[in-house]
Amino acid sequence: MQIRAITENDADLCLSVVNQTTEEDRYCRFFHCVQEFDNESVQQFLLTNESDICLIAHDENIGYGIVQGFITNNIAEVAIIVAKSARRHNVGHELMVAIIDEVHARGCHTIEANTLGDNAAFRHLARSVGMKSSPPASQVVWTLTEEPQKAA
Repeated sequence: MQIRAITENDADLCLSVVNQTTEEDRYCRFFHCVQEFDNESVQQFLLTNESDICLIAHDENIGYGIVQGFITNNIAEVAIIVAKSARRHNVGHELMVAIIDEVHARGCHTIEANTLGDNAAFRHLARSVGMKSSPPASQVVWTLTEEPQKAA
């Protein structure tokens, strides 16, 4: 499996990820009902500005997962979606580690993820990378804050 930045030519890989998700998966990721994706609707993964990070996990022509990071005011908000076939194979964890590394490389040391309170899959994933949650509610904010390391 390879994890790399998404390029404008990755529409088919992005489609292969989201087409392997359920309506519930898409609701947990986008906070609204998304019936289906097509080449036009995956543009949100392909067109980013310089402060955005978008990574994909894949092998050849099969996409396994996508993670995005949006940096605003030195806080990165991350969002992830993993194909059903790739779950429980460490894909989500590897994508989170990769986005954390990229966010830190850009000098940002606070990472947040907003989830529905009952999203057990993300709760497990967030804890696996050291994120802590806010008090339980219908929507939860997960945060990872690390002090910048001083240059030697």
